[in-house]
Amino acid sequence: MPVSGTSWLSAGVWGAQRMELGNEQLRPLLQRYLEPFRNHTPAWQGFLLGTYGPRRSWLPTLCWERAACAESEAAPEPLTTPLAWSAEARLTLALLEPRLQRISASTLDVWLPTPPAPELLNISRRAVCPRWKAPLAVTVLRYAGEGMRAPLTDCDGAIAPDVLDELSVLARPAGAARPALPLPLEPSGEGGEWTDEVRLLEPRMVWLLTEVARAFPGRAIVLMSGYRRDGHSGNHGKGRALDLYVQGVPNAELFKVCRTLRDVGCGFYPRNQFVHLDVRPYGTGRVAWVDISDPGEPSQYVDGWPDVLAPGLGWLGRN
Repeated sequence: MPVSGTSWLSAGVWGAQRMELGNEQLRPLLQRYLEPFRNHTPAWQGFLLGTYGPRRSWLPTLCWERAACAESEAAPEPLTTPLAWSAEARLTLALLEPRLQRISASTLDVWLPTPPAPELLNISRRAVCPRWKAPLAVTVLRYAGEGMRAPLTDCDGAIAPDVLDELSVLARPAGAARPALPLPLEPSGEGGEWTDEVRLLEPRMVWLLTEVARAFPGRAIVLMSGYRRDGHSGNHGKGRALDLYVQGVPNAELFKVCRTLRDVGCGFYPRNQFVHLDVRPYGTGRVAWVDISDPGEPSQYVDGWPDVLAPGLGWLGRN
């Protein structure tokens, strides 16, 4: 194999070696996805770096247009040296990113002053996950018959690839058409919807389902309701709530497990088939309620329920 600027990378691809981003420099940027049950943005930091904070960018702006870069005053030198990618490099990029297969060959002939240094990509060989540490597959079903079975997290505890997309599709409203996977990289629908009537779930919902699956191993989780447009003012409208049950498990047992989780809302419905679970801001604590209304009727809250919630602990629907 001829030596080139991408030999260090293509050798691992041809040898079927699993690659991952190096942890030392890039892990802080991905910290939000490593432990989704934690709130990694304190209130003061959200205010400082939010709408009212200083506007600054930690990463340089990338420019891939030759004309735009030539007109930029920040360009250190005129871009006059073309870097033509070899056939080996083209195939390597196509293997690493399937979307590049849709790009014509001419667009891969980019103009750069010098080739990128390999160490900037910071890619290392991915370690094999030991069997004792590997997460178990979880079965999540939609009431209408769809479903998925896969580990919800990877060996490091991060959200597994494409899991958030699949769960968001399963949690779409009743009657909504199933979109193609994977979902777009940015919202393309109305009101923050990724596609028509599909909203991306809060990442901590993956942690919530993982805890339910850990409490009832081997049992399928059935989603009765997730995102709802008419719930725009509540957690269902924000992709932060699910109504579900576990096959073969009494709802009282599921409600009991939910009550052990921090910053989670738990709703028990004695006359319905499901238990409500939602994730809330850091420091909220544990919120629980009992709704004794029949399906389709207005909510009717009580302050407790025998063998489920002690009297006086139930939220009564008032602020």
